[in-house]
Amino acid sequence: MNTKVQLIRSACVKITINNTCFLIDPMLAPKGSYEGFANTYNSHLKNPLVDLPFSLEEVLSNVNAVIITHNHLDHIDEFACLKMNKNLKMIVQNQQDYEFIKQYGFNDIEILNDSLEFQGVKLRKTKAKHGSEEIYKNDELARLLGDTMGIVFSAKDCKSVYLIGDSVLTADVVNTLKQNHDIVIVNAGNAKVLGFDDSIIMNENDIKNIAKISTSKIIAVHLEAINHCVLTRNDLRDFVNKNNLNNRVLIPEDGETYIF
Repeated sequence: MNTKVQLIRSACVKITINNTCFLIDPMLAPKGSYEGFANTYNSHLKNPLVDLPFSLEEVLSNVNAVIITHNHLDHIDEFACLKMNKNLKMIVQNQQDYEFIKQYGFNDIEILNDSLEFQGVKLRKTKAKHGSEEIYKNDELARLLGDTMGIVFSAKDCKSVYLIGDSVLTADVVNTLKQNHDIVIVNAGNAKVLGFDDSIIMNENDIKNIAKISTSKIIAVHLEAINHCVLTRNDLRDFVNKNNLNNRVLIPEDGETYIF
């Protein structure tokens, strides 16, 4: 049975496994709806930087469940919360995000504490960290970045998917990568906050390291749609070419689908 991964825009992807479609991190507002993130690179630019690749109705079609890795604006926005069907299954990381989603009138919200099964697909929560240890020493940034999660998707006779989420390459992420899931989705836009050289998500060097750690096919997303994500697709393609990673790394355009 096929596993499908479709990039919608930025970190928003559709994962279809065991004929069940999960919509991940739906920031769905039109181009330029929100101010850029304060105290980040290119904060003068309005988010999102690009429109959706097709209609909102098409984005939301065939969705069986929505997963929100954390409640930052570039992963779940008010526009999406107002537009999505209130009877959709909503899966969140903790009680705080549960309360955030509940206020919009959704009727079926579940916290992914460790693992759960939905329509024949097992979801396993994995640890993620939205920045380096140095960044998290800053109390204000630590509060703003908060908690996030990754998820492993698996089903009988389907390729497994490890969605890392907004994270740097921690020991926990490395340990999950070593399990060699078939597909790894990497938020690789190299998002930057002012005053720090470190990224708060992954970048091209992390892609290279992931390719060394695991045998997985790598899909790079969270590119060219949010003001503080400074890595472009062209720069990542050049890096992939120079490091002979073309057979390992996929860099989708918005709307592009891969079938495994």
